Amino acid sequence: MRHLVWFIAAVVLLVPAAAMQITNEVRWDTADFVIFGGMLIAACLAFEAMTALTNRARYRIAGGLAIVATFFVVWLELAVGIMGPG
Repeated sequence: MRHLVWFIAAVVLLVPAAAMQITNEVRWDTADFVIFGGMLIAACLAFEAMTALTNRARYRIAGGLAIVATFFVVWLELAVGIMGPG
């Protein structure tokens, strides 16, 4: 399972790079890729820690959903500033 999580993270990181080749609507620079990659690494490491702490499927599902939700909230905040005046 852990290899699948890391593989999915790598594919997700490649999606904007591929989109930049297809359309001019996606314009990421190096900093964007570094920040997004750091967020993906942090989420994967959190998933690894969570799976090391429990063997119960119910807790792993809840922890995984919490990690994904946190990832998306941070991503949205960095992208468009959903939390406060901007």
